Amino acid sequence: MRFDVTAFVNSFFEERVERLFDLAELVERIFASAGLEYRVVGGLATYLYVEQGEADSGRLTKNIDIAVRREDLEKIALAAEPFGLEHRHVAAWICSSARWSPPPGEPST
Repeated sequence: MRFDVTAFVNSFFEERVERLFDLAELVERIFASAGLEYRVVGGLATYLYVEQGEADSGRLTKNIDIAVRREDLEKIALAAEPFGLEHRHVAAWICSSARWSPPPGEPST
């Protein structure tokens, strides 16, 4: 039995793109519902930028990285609840004025 690998790979890729954009749409609805600003950064931002210049050259990641204002964190957590999401604190690196520093209590590398 023979199958078209190209069709399989394209189908798999398209499913990943669709899931990623569904997630992006959810993020937009959450932030819009609370009147909060955010910026898409990281892999998805790079993918969108590259695709504008040279279609089919971008590489996807499995998540969406966003930049938010620290003072909006509680508002974001509250805005996400009606969408079935809950806040979970995780250790993160903080970027301030283009200098990376660990969160309080975390060792620097």
